[in-house]
Amino acid sequence: MASKDKVLRIAIQLNKEYGEDFAGWVKKYINFDGLSLNELTPQQIEVSDALLKHHYVAVAGGGGIGKTALAALLILWFLSTHPFSKIPTTAPSGHLLHDVLWSEIGFWLDRCSLRNLFYKTTARIQVKGIDSWFAVARTVPRETGKVLNDTLAGFHAQHLLIVGDEASGIPDPVFSALDGALTNKSAYVLLISNPVSTAGYFYDVISGQSKVGYSVKTFSSLESPLVDEGYGKRIAEKYGSDSAMYKAKVLGSLIKMTDGVLITPQEFDRIMEENKLVQEGSIVLGVDVGGSVDTSVICHRIGNSIVHWDLITNHDTDSLVKEVLKAWEFRYQKKHITVVVDAIGKGSGVYSNLRNMNKFDVIGSIGSEKAVSEMTFANKRTELYDRLKKDLPYLHFPEKPPERLKRELCNIRYDFTKEKVSLEDKRILARRLGFSPDESDALSLTEGAEVYVMADRGYVNTKQISMPMRINRGSKYGKFGRFI
Repeated sequence: MASKDKVLRIAIQLNKEYGEDFAGWVKKYINFDGLSLNELTPQQIEVSDALLKHHYVAVAGGGGIGKTALAALLILWFLSTHPFSKIPTTAPSGHLLHDVLWSEIGFWLDRCSLRNLFYKTTARIQVKGIDSWFAVARTVPRETGKVLNDTLAGFHAQHLLIVGDEASGIPDPVFSALDGALTNKSAYVLLISNPVSTAGYFYDVISGQSKVGYSVKTFSSLESPLVDEGYGKRIAEKYGSDSAMYKAKVLGSLIKMTDGVLITPQEFDRIMEENKLVQEGSIVLGVDVGGSVDTSVICHRIGNSIVHWDLITNHDTDSLVKEVLKAWEFRYQKKHITVVVDAIGKGSGVYSNLRNMNKFDVIGSIGSEKAVSEMTFANKRTELYDRLKKDLPYLHFPEKPPERLKRELCNIRYDFTKEKVSLEDKRILARRLGFSPDESDALSLTEGAEVYVMADRGYVNTKQISMPMRINRGSKYGKFGRFI
């Protein structure tokens, strides 16, 4: 094993030759044999040049362009060419940090002819014989009571490189340690991510709202030699070329704040002011069954008109079944209706009892189950809410909705960090609101009359229901209108 003095002499020489030449270091010391590309891409070189020149770089890029590979190579380059350097690395989760970034570091270390200078463990690479010269994985704490801003705190070195992978998902408090690091003129910061957030530190940086002078690089997957030509086409076919998923995961461009929420307060107010028609069409009841402290809600929909709301505090199974039957018998005079029930927990009893009566069509919806379009949506709840987002501008509210509806709808957010279209976890939403989104859940369930029946997946009790007529949303009969 090389002595400490020999290792230091090698590093000093590497610093003279390649301390300002990352691309040259890669060409000299990295083996690309057997890979699809035998050199760095122009995008990767542009990022490394920017890091050398500006020190603080944020990369917003589409999928597959080699962001994490570049970060791994930069870490190995920095360790070998900057004596006594320290490199803290982090990511939103232990999986992303260890299984993605640090796995990539291990891959390129095996292909680096300088690997004998280092000793690697699962979460640390250390220059042999020198404890204070290393790169380390720092996981964002998940345990209650842990201080997030300690994740990157306490690192001081003549040569410091901080790396954040999938930075759009890293909580803001983690970045507070950067304020101290950026006072060191020799410090470097590299943040890389799909631009999947609509707020937070990384979003502020790439949108130009940050006070820190980052060099921001935006790269499209369509321009990378590492990305298959069909990738962009597949994402476009799956989500649409104007979708937030396509913008972030292919073009690497910013998602608009309006893309990240179900609806803005301004749009909600406009709909309430302008859309007040009572339309004709199919009758659908969305039944959200409350838990021990939540209110149960029945949302009444005729065509595209939300005509009535029942807020029920006495929501035992029998009481809710009676409320639905009363609506069918007296409000709708036993006309054909479709009832979509949140069939989880207590709702399973409501669903079963209504279905067994065989008086009208009853559909059970369990939000956590696979979506009908399971290749696009993470679960049924996301699928119904995404349909609601598209339909909201066309809905009419002749009766004033419950007071909480606006707050609920305007706080429902998308989570673009997943491979499929996903909503933010309902538990996080409930904590932010201070209550469960019962009214918006009931409204979203009315979308199930089209989603589940069109799929013909056996959710419907009888054969009375006909396929909803695929007509223009602007029709007076509304989305669920049909010839009788």
